[in-house]
Amino acid sequence: MQAPFSSTTNWTYPTTDGQVRTIQQANVNLCMQLDATDGLIVREAPCNGDTAENWINRANPRTHRTEFESQWFLVNAGGKFDCLTWAVSTNRVLITPCDPTTDSADQQFGTS
Repeated sequence: MQAPFSSTTNWTYPTTDGQVRTIQQANVNLCMQLDATDGLIVREAPCNGDTAENWINRANPRTHRTEFESQWFLVNAGGKFDCLTWAVSTNRVLITPCDPTTDSADQQFGTS
């Protein structure tokens, strides 16, 4: 998947704080899906209704931007909070522990 800043793809995503839903490519059946068997990377894959495709919109009160928390990881990793993250060093999208105390751009998307 391309780095978020260079993508020309339109995505639909949860837009309200606390809302849970897929991040889906507009007009096609492709979702951002957590691949837990391959190092917790996020891939674009056909939507199948699995919780690996569900993301929780979290408004960061410090930065007023959105973080997307993995519902699959929350449920399957004992209540741990991991967020959608763009890893600049590897040019990959994956999940890493959410850190609402920082304004790190790698977990911040749009505005809340």
